[in-house]
Amino acid sequence: MKFFPLFFVLLTSSVFGQDYIYFPDSGAAWVNTVYEYDFGDVIPIPVLVDVDYYCVNGEDTLIGAESYTKLNFCSGPYVGAIRDNGGQVFFVPKDSLEPFLLYDFTVEEDDILPAVYFQEGISELTVSFVDSVLVNDIYRTRINFGGSAFWIEGIGNTFGLLAEPWDNISGYLAELHCMHLNDTTYIQSGEVDFNPGATCPFDLGINENELAVFKTIVFPNPSTGTFTLQSDLDLSDATLILTDLTGKNIEGTVVRSANQFQIDLNATYAGVFLLTIYKEDQLFQYRLIKE
Repeated sequence: MKFFPLFFVLLTSSVFGQDYIYFPDSGAAWVNTVYEYDFGDVIPIPVLVDVDYYCVNGEDTLIGAESYTKLNFCSGPYVGAIRDNGGQVFFVPKDSLEPFLLYDFTVEEDDILPAVYFQEGISELTVSFVDSVLVNDIYRTRINFGGSAFWIEGIGNTFGLLAEPWDNISGYLAELHCMHLNDTTYIQSGEVDFNPGATCPFDLGINENELAVFKTIVFPNPSTGTFTLQSDLDLSDATLILTDLTGKNIEGTVVRSANQFQIDLNATYAGVFLLTIYKEDQLFQYRLIKE
């Protein structure tokens, strides 16, 4: 068993000069999955409980005076319509004529978005940081709101096309399991796919729990001070960063054993903290709530 301190290194946000990549209007599919945690075992196991398949196939519709692209359940009914207005992506749900802001890739750090649409309603969001991520040899703007999900330009939200962009701590978790455009995969298992290829699966079964692909979980959360991070990734050379939501460094201790990390925040005040794991080209973030 090895003891080592958390590395308190702030990541720098760097946005690369690039042409804006518009949200796809044809040939794209998003596979959204929802998992509930089974707390019957010592280590909670995510169980697949819902899968939604969304597609855009180049079919336009006129809403008001604006042209939108229809979003459907793949081989199914109409869900709503999407329009990319040069970085601001708007969504009109079915049975509605009112456009809602779905994504905004024109924002800067600390900007406040007063009303953003997602499946559970409308919410105010504050931008934590803006940087770029390399996908298919092209840099895309990436937006974070203090959780482990990201908005990625031309792709959507890594927690799901219409999902909330932060960690849910109510016993379930959603992810954009896969996204492809014209037979090229850009997202796989909720993470940016740096070696994309093929297309998304369209045969995920609710009982096929071996397809639950969350590589890293943190529990219990909330906690009175001790958290366990379990991962099947090799994090031996990863940088761990712990801050509060303002970016202030937080003192803590990590005990590493096999593929688990025990994070001790007993000496820290109660609140919400952001754990960032930075490994090569991958970045994972988790909200830790100390009661």
